Amino acid sequence: MLGDFITTAKALNYGVEANGFMALVMAEFGVWALFALKLVFVLTVHWIYKGAFSSSEKQKTDLWPMMKGLITFVGVFLVINNLLVIWGSFSLLQLLGIVPL
Repeated sequence: MLGDFITTAKALNYGVEANGFMALVMAEFGVWALFALKLVFVLTVHWIYKGAFSSSEKQKTDLWPMMKGLITFVGVFLVINNLLVIWGSFSLLQLLGIVPL
């Protein structure tokens, strides 16, 4: 979460936020709104972990590693994308053909 926030804040000096919702939120409330939303996300994941997984140890052992892996993958992907914007002036999303060059 922190890596994405720091690299996004820095990458905004070199490009624009590709996520339309986040671009709107940051335009209205500033870059700290991104940090606040990321904090809400982390607290929500923690709440889901505490609530849903406390009832069943089996469910906890099956689902939690998958959730952690997905969250880690998305975080690493976003940081790499932001670093490419900062250092290379292009996006990983552009390389993958998701957004035009």
